[in-house]
Amino acid sequence: MCTTAQWFLFLFQITRSVMLAYTVLVLSGCTLSVTNMLPEVTKKQLTSTRETLRIGQVRRGNVKTNIMHRSLAPSGTITREVFEETLYQALERSGIFARIARSGEADLHLDAELVSQEMSTGYPMTATLFVRYRVTDGHSGQTRWEKSIVSIGQSPVSEAFRDRQKLANERAVQENLKQLLIALSSAVATAKEQ
Repeated sequence: MCTTAQWFLFLFQITRSVMLAYTVLVLSGCTLSVTNMLPEVTKKQLTSTRETLRIGQVRRGNVKTNIMHRSLAPSGTITREVFEETLYQALERSGIFARIARSGEADLHLDAELVSQEMSTGYPMTATLFVRYRVTDGHSGQTRWEKSIVSIGQSPVSEAFRDRQKLANERAVQENLKQLLIALSSAVATAKEQ
């Protein structure tokens, strides 16, 4: 027969084991995955051009959260570097432009500013991402196209044993880039008609 102290010790050990396992699960997936953020848009859905595009400046603005006014965990923020790499890969895979460059000469330059990202806890956890894009002529510097895109990514309660901040942010980036590719493709199609 167990005493009360033995029973509490047993419960403590079980709780500690469960918390340790949960921490390992969460920390093993802390960083945002570029692969998970790439939009699912096929080349057949997009209009292409012979122009080349260089990714110019990618800046990062505000990070907001309503989690008791604490800053977001590392998995809950979209870094400039991760966003830039995901943007590059999404554009490269899209086939909209003849070539995507990180530096050097190109017909067009694309600048992006992550204006804000917000995380809202709850059921579901919701990430909101606001990015301002601008395409300029690579020779004259004149603005050829610009658009602000707000996207939302969610992580439902059913994903409770995963990093919900990470999942919501990955989905917000994925949706933002999907909207970007569709808008750029539409701009290319309009330019071809003129």
